Amino acid sequence: MDKWHCTINDKKYGPVSTEELRRWVAEGRLRPADYVWCEGMVDWAPYNTIAELNYAAAQQAQVQVPITQTNGLAVAGMVLGIISVAIFCLWPISLICAIVGLCLSVAGKSRAEAIKTGNGMAVAGIALSCIALALVVVMFLVWLGMIGNVMRNFPRHR
Repeated sequence: MDKWHCTINDKKYGPVSTEELRRWVAEGRLRPADYVWCEGMVDWAPYNTIAELNYAAAQQAQVQVPITQTNGLAVAGMVLGIISVAIFCLWPISLICAIVGLCLSVAGKSRAEAIKTGNGMAVAGIALSCIALALVVVMFLVWLGMIGNVMRNFPRHR
């Protein structure tokens, strides 16, 4: 089955070799629903129903999936920003998370410009880390006020 006849837009072509049909498929000239026939076949059949040609078409039409990069710095900065806001009542831990998250987010933002991905996560990480830092300052001041209040009410010996 090496000499094929085909119909493209109701126009007949052939005899054509299998390699020629493969090239036509690769060029988009022959579509899977176009009809083909060769000696030994009972009737014309759509190209995509012929196992020998269908396999060849699948080989010709291999799709390459693009590899996308991930901005790990932006992701880490955003995650630490979320954690630091969530645990701001534990202000010493939140402070560390917010500072590290801010640094990673700023680095992630500059990396986002280079690889064209992760800018939104980096901005979110910066915003969340700054909010967490503000909350930590408030919590620290409240903590200092409580310590001061305890110290004022603490009995002194004379």
